[in-house]
Amino acid sequence: MVTCVSMLRAHRRLLIVRGIGLLIASLAVVLLVPAPSPAVGEDLRTLLRELAIQVPSREVSAPSLSLPDTNGAAVRLADYKGRAVMIYFWTTY
Repeated sequence: MVTCVSMLRAHRRLLIVRGIGLLIASLAVVLLVPAPSPAVGEDLRTLLRELAIQVPSREVSAPSLSLPDTNGAAVRLADYKGRAVMIYFWTTY
């Protein structure tokens, strides 16, 4: 018999896992987006400041990561260098 307490615990674990996944995905996007060049307009800088997005002062490489796709072939994060990538880690219990 499933109790209300066990359901709440399972829901809390799911929220924590999703939160961690979102944090990792955000970190990967921030690390993969190249720093704006000095030619970037003030509008973009203002937008980034309003969104509280910190742009690195120098290019930072993302950590190496390789995961299988739906066909089992390895997909490397390095294959997407220079492009924005969102990684969403999803799981069920």
